[in-house]
Amino acid sequence: MSRNPTRRQLHDFLADASPAGKAGLLHALNIAPTEAKQRPDKIWRQLGYDSAWEMEYAGLLRSRQMAGEVREYQHHPPKIELAPARDGQRALTYTPDFRVVLADGQVEYHEVKGFRRRAGVMSFKLAADLMPEARWLMVSKYRSKWTTVMEYKPKGSP
Repeated sequence: MSRNPTRRQLHDFLADASPAGKAGLLHALNIAPTEAKQRPDKIWRQLGYDSAWEMEYAGLLRSRQMAGEVREYQHHPPKIELAPARDGQRALTYTPDFRVVLADGQVEYHEVKGFRRRAGVMSFKLAADLMPEARWLMVSKYRSKWTTVMEYKPKGSP
């Protein structure tokens, strides 16, 4: 890996890395091992993820892509406008965690959640209502396994 790796290179390396390889990544990012223990969020933040679970889920999607189940996936796809700006206030927007295109062309949006807050679930459902042609999944990790905790099917979806 080069001294200034791209985000994708770092992600791929981290997904496949052994403990010794992860130590090398810490060195490449100029993070001392003691600092990494004090600030474990440093790596996923530098890779552009909102949480360690998001980074781990991206690794799962990458492995599904390599297995041929997923054609492509995009972390933090473009924002979806839920309500337009008005009276000097900003527009209400929502950014899903992942846009996933399956091998058969079906589009899915995946939201990684550790805790489901009311506002987050409402935004998720509003976005799904605006794009009923896609499949909308909220996923979480339970007992070391990724689980779909909610599949929202808006009215008019296939």
